[in-house]
Amino acid sequence: MYFAENEPPLIDANGDGIGRYDVFQLDSKGVYQKVGKWRSSEDSFEVRVEQVRRGFRLPPGVSPCDMCPEGEVPDPSLSFCVPIPPVSMRWDSAWALIPAGFSLLGLTSTIFVVGVFLKFSNTPVVSS
Repeated sequence: MYFAENEPPLIDANGDGIGRYDVFQLDSKGVYQKVGKWRSSEDSFEVRVEQVRRGFRLPPGVSPCDMCPEGEVPDPSLSFCVPIPPVSMRWDSAWALIPAGFSLLGLTSTIFVVGVFLKFSNTPVVSS
């Protein structure tokens, strides 16, 4: 729960805390500046317009982004969603050769151990 100085805690009818949020904007020096605040119980939020950096706007009633459906990603201009292109692994890639090499090493080691056990199956160490 968020407690602000000189303000009582806000609790709704169910006994849950009401969220309070500060709205920040990153300035050109990489420092966050507080430009407004919002309470989850309110439909709108308070913004100090004089502190909002110019050059950016969001038309009223328009959300900044919509999630693309599963299996799609936004295009470079972020205007619409496009299907994710299929990617297949190539055998001449290190991403295929290294795991295949480890797999081959494990298979060779297993065959060697089975061969040793079969060759020396009558010795006391193997038969016990």
